[in-house]
Amino acid sequence: MDLKFAEYLLALHDARSVTRAAQGLNMSQGALSNFLMKQEEAMGMQIFIRHKNTLIPTATGRLYLNALRQMVSLKEYAYQSIRTQCGTKGEVIRIGVTPSRGLQCLTDAYSEYVKHYPAVKLDIHEEYVSRLKDMITEQKIDMFFGAVTKEEIETSCWTSCKSRRIPVVAAVHKFLAPGLGETPVKGRFAAVRCSDLKELPMIIHGERTSIRRLQDQLFMAERFSPAVIAEGNNSSMVKSLIQKGLGVGFIPEHYMDEEDMASVKAFYIEPRLSIYRCIAVPKNKEMTEAQSCLADLMWAQELRGSGGADSLEE
Repeated sequence: MDLKFAEYLLALHDARSVTRAAQGLNMSQGALSNFLMKQEEAMGMQIFIRHKNTLIPTATGRLYLNALRQMVSLKEYAYQSIRTQCGTKGEVIRIGVTPSRGLQCLTDAYSEYVKHYPAVKLDIHEEYVSRLKDMITEQKIDMFFGAVTKEEIETSCWTSCKSRRIPVVAAVHKFLAPGLGETPVKGRFAAVRCSDLKELPMIIHGERTSIRRLQDQLFMAERFSPAVIAEGNNSSMVKSLIQKGLGVGFIPEHYMDEEDMASVKAFYIEPRLSIYRCIAVPKNKEMTEAQSCLADLMWAQELRGSGGADSLEE
């Protein structure tokens, strides 16, 4: 995943000046200023207030910047954890993982994996699934971990050696949703339709994510035009913005644990939405023992962190 946009925004926050941030990033002031303008336009919100050549984060901008800093820290920690255990290697496994969930499962599985295959090197590619699908088709990676749609599993030139259905829910801070979805249905939550959300600001996923593709398909089918207030690059960021009371967002059901329920309400969306998290490999290509072991250990982490989702294939 390219986190340059996050690094640029955090540099602006830390320097409180376009000039000083540009110097630290070794880029022109004009280019950085233009980047900030386009970023705020794309987000539909003001991240900084300009006062006497000083950048001051807005209240919403501060929440967004804090979420970005957590993302960058997670990525740095994950790569550092893996690199510290890498020595002289033999076989190389080219693995693609999505930001946040995929990278976290790989990190958590690696300490056990290296006990079984200490001579295997992992060549890690962190990208969104839209890019990982191309990479496995082009034979640039041996496997990937990520979320896809049901149609992609059925029509792709790769196959899933592990997959499970992940229900997607609409989540919103309780003070924004009094009386919403009071009719109970089968399952953990009540159900709502897009029309029930029309008065609420919307937090959407990045355009390269599977949930964003589901959202766009639903909005088009329902002829629903959301009032988008923010865009998050992964479900962890969207969840964080929801907990701060910024609006309603769509996230995997397993992100709603008991602690979250104290301040956040979740609803099934009608028609029901689901993504399919999987470990994908090229069709008609046999996995090596080392690849199979890595897939099994990562999937164990996935099952541990996504309790309650429907397993389709073990």
